[in-house]
Amino acid sequence: MFNETLRNDFNQYFIIATDASKSQKITSIAGVSEFSSFAFRIHHTNSIFTAICQAIDDLAISDKPLLVLTDSLSVQLALQHFSSKSPSVIHKLVHKLVEKSLTNNHITLLWIPGHSTILWNEKSDFIAKLVTEHSPYINWIAREDILSHMKHNSKKRT
Repeated sequence: MFNETLRNDFNQYFIIATDASKSQKITSIAGVSEFSSFAFRIHHTNSIFTAICQAIDDLAISDKPLLVLTDSLSVQLALQHFSSKSPSVIHKLVHKLVEKSLTNNHITLLWIPGHSTILWNEKSDFIAKLVTEHSPYINWIAREDILSHMKHNSKKRT
């Protein structure tokens, strides 16, 4: 049914699937499109929001509308409840979505259930998990993730 929906409703869209795999010591992010993919093993402070921003930057094609698939319900909820008080990493994602919508004509972020045999999700999930174990570590943290992490920790201490 999902593939039928893609054919009927998103036939002209360029599709990107994203995933992040987190542990206490590492975050692995992955993005998959029809033409290419990426995967990084990065600092655990980074989030799925960073993974989606990276996927849009690395994989989007500017002349087609964009469909971004994610199995992260927290991303959808954060965007639905977006406000000026939202963490800066969410502001960055919103900015990226607006920016790309201006160049891609249209951008859609679609939640898909994880581990439900949807090929796009299975590919991005597999790649994110693969780099968790078998890839060099890139000591990189998105500025917005650092800010969110610091705010979260200061609230904990208070």
